[in-house]
Amino acid sequence: MPRRKRQAKRRRSPAVPDGDLFLDTDGVTPFLDGDEVYENVFLARAAWEESRVVSWEHPFRVIWPPKGAVVYDGITELTQRQHPTRRGQEWRLAEMRKAVEADIASVETFRREHPTEAAEISGSLNDYVGDLRYLLALAQQLGRTRNESGYVPALTHAWGTYEVRRR
Repeated sequence: MPRRKRQAKRRRSPAVPDGDLFLDTDGVTPFLDGDEVYENVFLARAAWEESRVVSWEHPFRVIWPPKGAVVYDGITELTQRQHPTRRGQEWRLAEMRKAVEADIASVETFRREHPTEAAEISGSLNDYVGDLRYLLALAQQLGRTRNESGYVPALTHAWGTYEVRRR
């Protein structure tokens, strides 16, 4: 009688050859139903360490850092919440400025605390900081003009155009 092949009890961890797993997720929580993820945060963090560079340089990453960088490296993306259409009438230039300053400070903290890892992705970090400064400059230039609904149409259009151009 031939032997039966047994199925492995442990699920195989997903390979991360191109870093796309960490663009939208922390590697433990699936972004979409059916996504393969790691069994625990320790395996996911180890995989993030291996795929940090390719995740930052991934062609689908636009302006904002990969979720792996937010979760495991402490780099923030507070400025993303300051998009004019998300804030409506509540949008304030002072809040935008604080968000940009906090995001830039998080990058500088990462560079100071993890110099080797930061050196590997220094170009991407510089691009991120440059993008943040550009969005702040747009907000300072266009953020005061509001239409009758209270939205900031010029800033909304310029911000969206810049995000699309970065793709």
